[in-house]
Amino acid sequence: LGLREAQGRAQNLHAAIREGLRLPVSVGLAHSKGLAGGAQELSRLAREAAQEAWQSGKMVVRTKTASGLVPPPAAVGEDAVALFPAGASLAARYQKLVLLNRISLELFGNKPFALALADASRTMLALMAAKCVAIYFCDDLGMPLVAHRYGDKAFLQPDSAAEERALVRRVFSQRQAIVSSGAKLGWMAVPLLPTPQEDPAQDGALVVGFAEPGHEGPEAAQTMLEISRLLRNARLTQRNLQRQRIMAAVTEQSPDAILLTDLGHRIIGWNSGCQELFQYKKQEVLGKTVDFLVPKDKMAELKSLEEQAMTQGGPRNRSIETVRQRKDGSLIPVEGTFTTLIDDKSQAFGMVRVFRDITRRKEIERMKTEFVSLVSHELRTPLTSIQGFAETLCDAWDELPPDERQTL
Repeated sequence: LGLREAQGRAQNLHAAIREGLRLPVSVGLAHSKGLAGGAQELSRLAREAAQEAWQSGKMVVRTKTASGLVPPPAAVGEDAVALFPAGASLAARYQKLVLLNRISLELFGNKPFALALADASRTMLALMAAKCVAIYFCDDLGMPLVAHRYGDKAFLQPDSAAEERALVRRVFSQRQAIVSSGAKLGWMAVPLLPTPQEDPAQDGALVVGFAEPGHEGPEAAQTMLEISRLLRNARLTQRNLQRQRIMAAVTEQSPDAILLTDLGHRIIGWNSGCQELFQYKKQEVLGKTVDFLVPKDKMAELKSLEEQAMTQGGPRNRSIETVRQRKDGSLIPVEGTFTTLIDDKSQAFGMVRVFRDITRRKEIERMKTEFVSLVSHELRTPLTSIQGFAETLCDAWDELPPDERQTL
C-alpha cells in the first residue's frame, strides 16, 4: 500500500475500534522502504506510534516512517515470556488472537456484566484448552467472592473446591501466578492486579482448571495474564459505570435543582428538580450558558461567585441566598451552592450548582417578623395607658382626700 492509502485505512480502523469498544484504543501506522527486520520491525514501529497516540489522548492515527537499514529488534531475554512460542504456527497465533479479541468484545459489549462474564468464560475455556474457569472479584472489604464459575462438574467436588480455594488464597498472598498440580487435576491462577490497590474492591483473581497436569507452561501463563488484564479493565469499567448510574439516579431523584456546567459555564446536566424549579425541560437548556436563569441585577454577584469557586483551587462550597428567574419571568428566592469539579490532576473541569427553593422559608420569616412587631405593638399600647395613669396619680396624690386614696 502507498502511505496515503495506508493512512486512510488506519484511520477507518481507528474509528471503528473506538466506536465498538468502551476502552480507549489507539492505532499506529508504520511505513518504510528497505527496512531491515521486515514485518517484525514494522510491527514494533506501529506499536510505538499507537503508544504515542494513546499518550497524546487525541483521536488521531500516528504514523512512524523509517528509511534505510534499521537493526533488527533485540532478542527476547530468557526471563521474558513471548505471547507465542517460537514454534507456534501462524494458524495457532491467529486463532489465539481471535479468541482474545472475542473475550474483549464479550466483556466490553452492551450486555449485562454477569452475562458478559458467562459468555467470556466459555471462550476462555476454548483459549486455554481447560475444563473449568473461575473468576473472583473482591467486595468493598477486600473479601474475594466468586463472580462466575463455569466448567466440568468434576471441579465442583469438595476436594476440587478446596484445592481451588487454597489456590486463591495463595494468589492473594503472593501476588503472582500460581501453578498447582494434583494427582488428577491441574490448576493455574493469576491475580487481576499485580499489586494491592488502595481500593480493595478492584482486586480479584482468575483460576483455570485442567483435566490433567502438564498444561501449565510459559505460554499458558502469558495467556492467563492477557485474560486477567481484560478482566481487570472490564471490572474497573463496570464499577465506574455502576457508580455513574448510582450518582445519576441520586441526582435525578433529588428534590433540589442540580445542574452541571463546564468551564464555559454551559449547562451539561439538568435534573428533574431543575425542571420543576425553573420550568425548563432538559432539551431546552443543554448547551446554553446559565445567564438566562439570573436577573440582570444579580449578574455581577454570579460572576464573582464563579470566579471565586474556580480560582481558589480544589472544591469550594459557595452557599448564598439569592433569586433566580423562571421561564415565565417570575423571580423565586433560592439558596445556591457552587462546588468546583476537580479531576485526578487537580484541574478544574466544571461546576455543580445546587439550588433549593426557599420561598416557604422566606414566608415563615416574614410572618415571624410581622408577629413580633404586632405583639410588641399590642404590648406597648396598654403599658402606655398604665404609665400615664400612674404619672397622673403621682402628680395629684397630695391633693386627694384620704377616702379617695383608698379607692384608687
